[in-house]
Amino acid sequence: MVTEKSWEDFRATGLLLFINTFLHIFGWSVVCQLDKVTGKVTNVYPARVKFRGFDYVDMEEAYKKVTTHMRQNAEDLEAEVSSETTGRYRVYTRINYADTSRDPDDIREYDIKTCISKSEALDIANKYIKSKFRDKNTELKEQADGTYSALNFKSWGEYIIVAHMV
Repeated sequence: MVTEKSWEDFRATGLLLFINTFLHIFGWSVVCQLDKVTGKVTNVYPARVKFRGFDYVDMEEAYKKVTTHMRQNAEDLEAEVSSETTGRYRVYTRINYADTSRDPDDIREYDIKTCISKSEALDIANKYIKSKFRDKNTELKEQADGTYSALNFKSWGEYIIVAHMV
């Protein structure tokens, strides 16, 4: 998910000063030119700089802004990094090509898709079941390790698996 923000919004969080603090290590800065009357950002550009760091007053103000931003957005930030909403999900099949149960396993995996959300990955897996499985009503089941899988009974045992990639 990408949500476009204005330079004014970004500056108001206090994060620009911290970004510039890091960039100063390398002699760079992101410069925001402001309209003298309205205070609105009129231009933004990267620049080479000779100075390093900021004064105590500016740093203290930026820390307060960042703290306020974190406090006001804590629930959204937590939801954005929860395992349910972020990360990637791998949808793949695992097939054991061993001819009999006495033969050594010959397990192969085939990637179907990497998805950004769990719901998208489950949708892809369910579509695969409907198109490839003998029993079209096979359901994905959540396993103890948090993966989802279903077994297709055909000449070889084929599993479809949805796994969260950390």
